[in-house]
Amino acid sequence: AGHVWAATNGGACYYDFEDDAFHHVAFPESLEKIDRHRVHAIAVDTKGNVWFASRTHLHRYHPGEKLESIPVSGDEQLHIKYLYADAHDQIWLGLNDGVMRYVPGTKKFAFVKADSPFTKERNYSSTVHPIIPYQGDTLLIGSWYGGVQKIFPVGDHLENIPFTDSAETDLRKH
Repeated sequence: AGHVWAATNGGACYYDFEDDAFHHVAFPESLEKIDRHRVHAIAVDTKGNVWFASRTHLHRYHPGEKLESIPVSGDEQLHIKYLYADAHDQIWLGLNDGVMRYVPGTKKFAFVKADSPFTKERNYSSTVHPIIPYQGDTLLIGSWYGGVQKIFPVGDHLENIPFTDSAETDLRKH
């Protein structure tokens, strides 16, 4: 028994092994105009909540409950590319220019730009994916142009340390 979740251009859906069928999770009508039902990433937390990301919104789905949609930022340039739910049920968002952490209990976001010496020098952005657990509350991220970095919470904000030998990831130079 169980589900396999899929992010699609038509929204989020899951395959249910018990009834041998696909099921679609509908967006509220108001989001159709904003994100056009495109889902970019999905993560499941330890409580069974399914989190999925459209371009500008984070959504929480729990069977039997109404879909909760959370605007991530007023910045139209922001694009959510990747999600990760950690052991504390914090939701980590890989963005087109950094990492954001959402804490459901406080409903607060924290952001850190995925900078490295390479991106700062050339004014590049760093699209982040994947996000994987490393040690304790520290995560590793991979990013275009920003290389591999450690991300860790310090109080209410996030800090990052790039692995400088991994920052030169522009394949056009090799």
